[in-house]
Amino acid sequence: MISQKTFDKLGLRGVEKTEPLSAKIITPLLEAASEETDETLQDMWATLLANAMDPNKDTSLQRIFIDTLRKMEPIDALVFGTMAARSGPRRDPGPDDSQCHRRRDRAVAGSQESGQALHGRCEHRPDCGVEHLNPRGNLE
Repeated sequence: MISQKTFDKLGLRGVEKTEPLSAKIITPLLEAASEETDETLQDMWATLLANAMDPNKDTSLQRIFIDTLRKMEPIDALVFGTMAARSGPRRDPGPDDSQCHRRRDRAVAGSQESGQALHGRCEHRPDCGVEHLNPRGNLE
């Protein structure tokens, strides 16, 4: 099921030759994906795998993506999808993003520096937020 969805996604992109994946990445991914019964989460697994195999995508598959997706419930997938759709197009980080994100992360963790930061937004850029949960677009 996951493999068919993955190849369908690659086919829609026009990908004929795929990137090889290391066994230490592909094994846990396929094990986790094969256990999934929810259609939405199956689609996310297929997208993650297709993005990793697509030579036209500038993505690198990391174990944390597998671990994160493995822990998701169907409602998490719906919320994530909604947040990603509302975040707008991804962009390259700007020069002050690192400092701003450290400040935002401290505020979100509980320091209550500013109401804006508590909502997971950066002070200098209102669109900064959910795209940093998925910075390389691996799950879209």
